[in-house]
Amino acid sequence: MYSFSGIFWISTWFILNISLTILNKYIMVFNSFPFPLTISLSHMIITSILSLLSFNLITKEKIKPEFSQEKLMKLFLMSTLFLSSISLGNTSLKYVSVSFNQVIRATTPAITLFLSVIILKKKFTPSHYRSVFIVIIGVILSSFTEFDFHWIGFLLTLFVSFLSSLKSIITAKLLWDPNVGFHPLYFLFTISFFASIQLFIIIFLTGEAKLVFIHFLNVHNPFQIVFSLLLSSLIAFLLNFSNFMSTKTTSPLTVNIFGNLKQVFTIILSVLIFENKISFLNAFGSFCAILGCFWYSLIGKLNEKKLPTVEMKNY
Repeated sequence: MYSFSGIFWISTWFILNISLTILNKYIMVFNSFPFPLTISLSHMIITSILSLLSFNLITKEKIKPEFSQEKLMKLFLMSTLFLSSISLGNTSLKYVSVSFNQVIRATTPAITLFLSVIILKKKFTPSHYRSVFIVIIGVILSSFTEFDFHWIGFLLTLFVSFLSSLKSIITAKLLWDPNVGFHPLYFLFTISFFASIQLFIIIFLTGEAKLVFIHFLNVHNPFQIVFSLLLSSLIAFLLNFSNFMSTKTTSPLTVNIFGNLKQVFTIILSVLIFENKISFLNAFGSFCAILGCFWYSLIGKLNEKKLPTVEMKNY
């Protein structure tokens, strides 16, 4: 049995995970704010500020890490990966429905498995590969029966799954790397800070900054958009923090299983809120993809004493 704190943090993470995906799509659709890079920038800025404040409040010792050239390079590369994963994830919501987005994101365990074999030289059981096969079949069924299928959105979401898998592996390596040695909150602050700078430059180079300025001049209620962006950014930070606390107070398996349940609830809510069309084969494919992820999580627990597995992040 888990403690009250464990139940609290996993429940908080579960609710925030669903809320962030739905809210980001809501901002683009109902607030008519089709600027995913700007949404991502607001996430990065708020996350960097709140991560640093939380770090100073939570840690008893005011640690000031020393930044060597090697450490800065690793953090900069990690921030680029972090930036790409979140920005492209928000951009993909511009092209595909939330339900379809969640089905494609179910490929994350499959991609992480193959990356773990290549990068970490991990070994997996035949059951792992069978569960991944079910996920892939489910994604294929869901993709070919998606009413609002969009190639750009599909490829972007698939690439985001790849980046998320790569991010989880590299993050684990860096956090355990004695040459880096950062507290998770300070690590989150650092990569968010670097990502904010990069994204700020990208927004100006791509011309999105000018479009956002013109949009705010013409929109009827700019304060509603600003409020939605701030709320989304706060949820993004709390999601990262609750993810860390959930893993600390429960277990990676619990986080994974709740992540699978999150995908189911997100799909159901997106169909109800955004009225996405869904066929029987589409629903069956979604079911197979989520079932495969759930099976993968259980296999990880059953085989953890025999073969090492890799923790799967859902954000």
